[in-house]
Amino acid sequence: MASSEKPFPISPALTRILDAIRLAGLPVLLVGSHGIGKSQFLEGYAHSRGLVPHVLDLSLLEATDLTGIPYIEAGKTRFAPPITLPDSQASAPAMLVLEELNRCDRSVRQPCLQLLTARRLNDYRLPANCFLAACINPADKDYQVDALDPALASRFVSLKVRPDRDAWLNWARDHDVHPGVVRFIAKFSQAFDRAPPRTWTHAARLLSTALQQGWQIKEVESLLQPLLGAMTAR
Repeated sequence: MASSEKPFPISPALTRILDAIRLAGLPVLLVGSHGIGKSQFLEGYAHSRGLVPHVLDLSLLEATDLTGIPYIEAGKTRFAPPITLPDSQASAPAMLVLEELNRCDRSVRQPCLQLLTARRLNDYRLPANCFLAACINPADKDYQVDALDPALASRFVSLKVRPDRDAWLNWARDHDVHPGVVRFIAKFSQAFDRAPPRTWTHAARLLSTALQQGWQIKEVESLLQPLLGAMTAR
């Protein structure tokens, strides 16, 4: 497994790296903590490159949800591929994102070896213009995940990733995130050490909703404490 030692920021620079990996015909694995925007980044990347995104949360699947249901045709066993996979005959370029690759059952993870190596699953064939990607939480942290088998991990170009404050601030301003939260994160460079970007987005949504309902600023502190902790909420 090709692996980056220093985490790459989730920013426009990562887009350029994914372009190189995709054009080389290789799958990519993003490894990073929860709530930093891995999945959102991959979906945005797909749209920016004209790829039809297909996202599979492997932790919700059983093996046959991926490999297909067997049936008999002309005395031979065939497999009906799931509709959630990209259409083998589709002409439009696609991107298949495998979520929770190290959180799913082993019986679901094992077929991914064939998908990554032969680009097929039994009777199903991945279209030639489909970019494969996956994202996981690291196994060396307090997550309920498994370490990836070296044979499976070696199929990917693995990139450790981290949140990028400037990139998130640009995104937040474009998506009407509450300006108070945007100003706070712009002022405090260690904001993402207190809470990941997804938590700040949730806090901004709570703040906006509470103020629209007539809450006073001093009342909002108690609402934000479960998300941000007492000191940050204050």
